[in-house]
Amino acid sequence: MAFSLSEKLWILFQITVLCFLSFLLYQDFNQRINVEGEKVIGTITFKNKTVQRKYASHVVWEDLEKDFPLRNRDSIRTTSEADAEITLNDGTKINLSENSMILLNLEDEKTDIDFAYGSVSAKTEGATGSSNLRIKSGDSSVAVGAGDVKLSKTENKGLDVTVEKGVAEIFSFGGSGQKIGQDQKASLGADNGKLEIKKVELKLVSPADNTRYFSQSNTFPVSFEFSKDTNVQTVTFQIASSSDFKTGLQSKKTNDKQVSLPLKEGTYYWRISAGNDLSPTRKVTIYQNKSVTLVSPSKEYTLAVPVENAYVSFSWTKNDLASNYRLDVSPSPDFNSNLKSSVTKVNYLSMEIPKGKFYWRVGANLPTGSGSYEFLYSNIQSFEITDPKKAKPPVLFNPSPKSVVYSILMEKKGLFFNWSGDQSLSGYEFQLSKDLKFDSILQKKSLNSNFLELKESLSAGIYYWRVLGKTKDGQDTDLSQVSNFEVKDINSIKTFSPEPNISLSDVDLKEKGLVFSWEKLPIKGKYQLLIAEDPDFKKVIKTSSTENHRLVIKEIGDGTFYWKVALLSNSSESYLNSNVSNFSVRYAPEPIRLFAPKVNAKVKLAQAPLLFQWSKGNTSSYEFKLFVKDGDQTKEIHSKILTSNEYKLDIKEIESFSGPMEWSVLGIASSGEKSKETRSKFILEGKEIKGENDVQDVRSVTLLLPLEAQSINISKSNEILFKWSPIPGIKKYKFSLYDNKKEIYNTTVSKSDFRFSKLDLLDRKTFRWAVSPLTDQENGPETSGTFKIELDAIKEDIEILSPDVQYEED
Repeated sequence: MAFSLSEKLWILFQITVLCFLSFLLYQDFNQRINVEGEKVIGTITFKNKTVQRKYASHVVWEDLEKDFPLRNRDSIRTTSEADAEITLNDGTKINLSENSMILLNLEDEKTDIDFAYGSVSAKTEGATGSSNLRIKSGDSSVAVGAGDVKLSKTENKGLDVTVEKGVAEIFSFGGSGQKIGQDQKASLGADNGKLEIKKVELKLVSPADNTRYFSQSNTFPVSFEFSKDTNVQTVTFQIASSSDFKTGLQSKKTNDKQVSLPLKEGTYYWRISAGNDLSPTRKVTIYQNKSVTLVSPSKEYTLAVPVENAYVSFSWTKNDLASNYRLDVSPSPDFNSNLKSSVTKVNYLSMEIPKGKFYWRVGANLPTGSGSYEFLYSNIQSFEITDPKKAKPPVLFNPSPKSVVYSILMEKKGLFFNWSGDQSLSGYEFQLSKDLKFDSILQKKSLNSNFLELKESLSAGIYYWRVLGKTKDGQDTDLSQVSNFEVKDINSIKTFSPEPNISLSDVDLKEKGLVFSWEKLPIKGKYQLLIAEDPDFKKVIKTSSTENHRLVIKEIGDGTFYWKVALLSNSSESYLNSNVSNFSVRYAPEPIRLFAPKVNAKVKLAQAPLLFQWSKGNTSSYEFKLFVKDGDQTKEIHSKILTSNEYKLDIKEIESFSGPMEWSVLGIASSGEKSKETRSKFILEGKEIKGENDVQDVRSVTLLLPLEAQSINISKSNEILFKWSPIPGIKKYKFSLYDNKKEIYNTTVSKSDFRFSKLDLLDRKTFRWAVSPLTDQENGPETSGTFKIELDAIKEDIEILSPDVQYEED
């Protein structure tokens, strides 16, 4: 599709605006909040996991990294499993455990820390000048002298202060200060402000609180030392992965003053106990130094560029413990001759690299535990920058090789060609010839797209085509492979069945149906079958459409008919027609189906008159015959011509007979033509003389409609007719409907038929229905049958189109 100059300028403008807005969004996501005027009072000297800061004049929390400066009035918080160390300008070190929060406040050279929750420790030992650190928590504050003080506070609980070194002074609820010294612990109530100070009898020696160990192995051996009074013989050493000692708790009783354990990576809390006495809790963290994983460029990545140098974007996984990263790129796998090296704090970097094969690695600058850092390098990966390869020739798709195209369809639809596209190509040259060597080219077209719709008419024959690609720098690709197709002239659709002049009875038509089939053309459209009473199709009696190449017709009437098939587009435009063919349907009497009495049913002579019932068929009258078994012979004893499909036989006709009987019915057309005779058997039992108190047996009914296992299409009807043979003397019947074994409907009727209209109780499956006669004394025997519900009684075959269909409607 070609664009005008104004359209191209408008598209260029939209792309420019999109790029500019994307840049602004990226800047907004990545820029840090800039605060002017606030004094820098310290830095983050260590962090693990998520540590965040909020400025006093902002409401947004931002993530902190190692060596980030901290300003006055900053709020600092840690999340779950996080850990942070803050070093103030005077050398004071403040450690925050997980789920802790403080506010830094420096006024008149005095440092106040508002302690909100969690656990925090302050170490002023080694700080320059006199210590002026005060930690505030609600209405209480702790003035920290030179030493090491730890505070812990949880929601709705008091404040615990432990002095491991030096002296601290506690002020609570406006009262005077109380000093606590080394190895003392103070607990301040949350509600009453009551201060309790007691000496720590059980003392922890090493490792110090908040000690961090760094190792490249999976475990690290830690030696825990503690002291106790001489009167304490045995202590219990406890270590857990949570500060409340409820998760991962390990306990060990010992008489020594030291316990050694190999610990995996994680945070641990430890203490000792003796009786009811508990020591303060200390925290130790084991970090496993791991190298980063290289992400991009991937292993053995190849970048093809037309210029001498290319910018390569390097990226790797992030390591929270790393203070920075060092990227090395070298043409040698041993990195003896580094091409370039660069140090960055982020986990990505771009470099300009010349053509050739290179190796790269990234070193994470990780702490060693002694206060120093060293680089731990990743594995090595290679990449290569090469000249761009020559563009591949196009691959031809459609029309597929040796496919057939019909000329009449080309005139209406044209012929569609397409082939593979390539972003490195700016255009194509299409060539068409009737010569395999292309000595004479019929069509040659220059195109900007990878398709062509050829609307010129082509005569019948075999054609060859190929495509040449053109690169953006004006170079030609190799020619594609040659493909071919054949154009055929076609005037009509070939029909297969029914054969011309075929004749069948209307009985066979209803039972088996008449199959119409024709040639399936490689065109996506629909076929229309027309059946008429005349060869000019002025009296069309049936029209059917399908996307398949066959239809089955079961109802049409008697006479001679003409049919043809038309191929239509989805817009009902006619492409092709078949030749006209004919067939005839002749009338034939249908064989009669016998209903009652059932085969081998036992019929008592006392139940006279004896009722015989059968299907109506398509005749106007019937010939009824009754036979009796006489040894090996069958003897006719009664016959009758009837116009009804039932016959009540007077008892006087058969009162002298008993035992096996046979009866038959055949249909008689108005022309005198007879159907095939249908016979059935029953057993006639003689009369019995009953006493005055005898109860007459009630016989079962015979089910007539629907037939056993009959399929019923309810899509076009509003009710289903159920019919059974009446029993003389019976005035009521119970009708029941079952889904499997569950009764879903029942009613009492006074006739021998029932019209069921509650079709919402039915779906597509098999159901059972039953009828039992009702008397004043008891219910008669139940007779049941089955029927099947269908949405469509006539199903058509479905054919899947082949994938190389040439024409397809939009």
